[in-house]
Amino acid sequence: MGASVMRAATLVLAFVATAAARGQNLEIEKALVTAEGMWAAKRPAAYEFTIQVSCFCPLPKPPPTFSVRNGVATLLTKPDDPRLSNSSYSFYARFNTMEKLFTTLRDHLRQQPTSMVVRYDPQLGYPVSAEIDVNKMVFDDELSFRVSNFTPVVGSLFGAAGPLTPRVGQ
Repeated sequence: MGASVMRAATLVLAFVATAAARGQNLEIEKALVTAEGMWAAKRPAAYEFTIQVSCFCPLPKPPPTFSVRNGVATLLTKPDDPRLSNSSYSFYARFNTMEKLFTTLRDHLRQQPTSMVVRYDPQLGYPVSAEIDVNKMVFDDELSFRVSNFTPVVGSLFGAAGPLTPRVGQ
């Protein structure tokens, strides 16, 4: 009888933990939807940013800086190692626009992560940083990223990029 009581208690605890995770994920989803709406309403037509990604994967140095114009990303970073080419930054194609960062967050949220902490820029709503652990029992599934040097670019006549505005959200 003691073993069946222990199994029942374990099942109840697992259910409580799952329910708590679902509640937490609902809050994370709400914040994601709010931030994405803010970004959609306020995003500049052109911007630049640097993104540092941490995961169990080999990444070129330095972290890449992208220029985004009308939703199209261009890599501005040149690799430190002359043996590397800009194509070595192809991993970052999933992270080269704010829209793709929102998609990455949404994709990970669908996996019901054990832990997900995301910070958003309070003025524009873009993701500033994220720490995601999909499964606490798996040691190499963690992903984190940090956006820095976000700079809206003021457009000039005919949509050409104009002078840079002050950096925000660092």
